[in-house]
Amino acid sequence: MPKKERTGIIVLACAGVLALIFGAWNLGHDIKKPFLLKPGQAITTATSDNLFFELQGKDTDKDGLSDYDELYIYETSPYLEDSDSDGKLDSEEVSGGSDPNCPEGKECGVQVKTASEPVGFDVPTAADISQNSADQSDTAGIDINNLTVDAIKQILEASGIGKDVLDQIDDATLMDIYYKTLEETQN
Repeated sequence: MPKKERTGIIVLACAGVLALIFGAWNLGHDIKKPFLLKPGQAITTATSDNLFFELQGKDTDKDGLSDYDELYIYETSPYLEDSDSDGKLDSEEVSGGSDPNCPEGKECGVQVKTASEPVGFDVPTAADISQNSADQSDTAGIDINNLTVDAIKQILEASGIGKDVLDQIDDATLMDIYYKTLEETQN
């Protein structure tokens, strides 16, 4: 075999091996990527706040319930308009007082959850924070227009939000949410 052909084959083989190595590394990185958040490291609260507000205004399956309500209140699928496949939309079952996770006519032994009985961890909405702040103001004489970070945290803890959840929110983000909530309630 001439030297030129042999050199071409070697270069082509080396390029192929490098492509395989890079491809394997990239595939491994793509698989691990969702798990790269280190234990104890929190997702930035700005991102998680935006996600919750985005979910509250989004209805992926077009069944009449927001994705937020489906995930955190009723534990239904935001991708299936009829989570229990009984022929009724999830929102129809919720408004009718039946369980959207239990097919009609079947006894599942689960109490129907309402919007006032959220599941999982409780994520406050702007209205919740405003209402809880107003309740605290009425009973404790607190001026909700001039709260400190510590006062806001005390009010939120008193309303049932866990200290571990509050510890994940930095002070600047908490104050930003507070000012936005004040602005919403004053409009």
